[in-house]
Amino acid sequence: MRISGGLSNNQINSMFNTLAQGKTMLHANKLSNSSVLFPQNVAPGKGSIGNSSLQYINDIKSAANEITGALKEMSGANAARTAVSSNTDVLTASISPGWQNNMGSMSVRVSQVATGQVNEGAGLQADAEYEGGSGTFSIQQGNITRNFNITAREGETNQEAQQRAANAINEAGMGIRATVEIDEENNTSTLRLESENTGNDPSRGFTVRDEAGNVASQLGITEVTEEGQNAIFSVNGGADRTSQSNTVYVGNGVTATFNSASDEAVNITQGRQTGVSQSAVESLVQGVNNLFSAASQNTSDPKAQGLASRVMNIFSANSTALSEVGIGFTAQGRLSINSDRLNSAFESGRAQDLFGGNQNFGFAAQLGRLADQVTNSTSTFVTSSLFGQNTGGNNQNNIFNTGSLFDFTF
Repeated sequence: MRISGGLSNNQINSMFNTLAQGKTMLHANKLSNSSVLFPQNVAPGKGSIGNSSLQYINDIKSAANEITGALKEMSGANAARTAVSSNTDVLTASISPGWQNNMGSMSVRVSQVATGQVNEGAGLQADAEYEGGSGTFSIQQGNITRNFNITAREGETNQEAQQRAANAINEAGMGIRATVEIDEENNTSTLRLESENTGNDPSRGFTVRDEAGNVASQLGITEVTEEGQNAIFSVNGGADRTSQSNTVYVGNGVTATFNSASDEAVNITQGRQTGVSQSAVESLVQGVNNLFSAASQNTSDPKAQGLASRVMNIFSANSTALSEVGIGFTAQGRLSINSDRLNSAFESGRAQDLFGGNQNFGFAAQLGRLADQVTNSTSTFVTSSLFGQNTGGNNQNNIFNTGSLFDFTF
């Protein structure tokens, strides 16, 4: 970049940008005499930009960029919606990306959840010695069959034998959950098999039979004790629907997962995704703290102190609202976050309202305008005398002077 003549504010800001990026190479080829514009080892205010001043410029611009990035991230998070269930014990919900702003609201009543087939044996005395002997049994589900060999072990209890069988079935990965249910009051243990395939279609069930010996019969798992059943639900008070699965598309881009039945309908409404927004709030707080630190610690520059005051004024004006969402001040004058209160504020929507980036006069908008000014009009927050002074008519060392001819190469 080559600049001849006086320096405008835009030119000064452009120079600051280059200086802050560490790409500076300055020449004074067309000055009225041969003196160097910014001689080395000259303190700020004596004709050069000192390291501390360059660091200050770099710090406030970096902090402003962090604030701007956080606000943009929060604005994007506010635009993206999610489906919120009023009772997650009954159902949870998710929404397809294309419906995030158009899902509206709905109510879903879950009369029955879908379940899989269950084979459950009779309770055996848990601590009694296993007397079932050795043998082989098979489990068939669809076109898959697995054989399981059980060998009696001396001194093994019924509960231990049942647990061994359960472990072997689970390790086979057939989609059948095997558990040993303990009745401590009666000191009994029961082997229970349940299909992960839900619904009342027989093809989704399984068959257990003894192949050699009668181990499966002794464990009581050859008989079906509960048939699989479909989920039964209704949407917005309509007719009952059924599903073999508990994960069901209920309309308007919303997919619900049923967890339990209930007599009461569950409301599904538009909500805001909170993970990204909470992360952005943390970035915003960090950026503001960095901006305030850089400005307040630059005690030699009145304009830097003015920047610190502007930051504090924004937060003072919004202190009550900030406190309600879990953002307060430390003894050192920095912002801090109460995570529990912030999480609660996101659930209620207060945080989204406060940090919404599309407000014209709100907290986020005030911060955004300040960050833009720091980025685009850096000279507003830097006192010109720190970069050279007008000393009795010798104007060549003052970069804000508009009466000299300069030739800078960056």
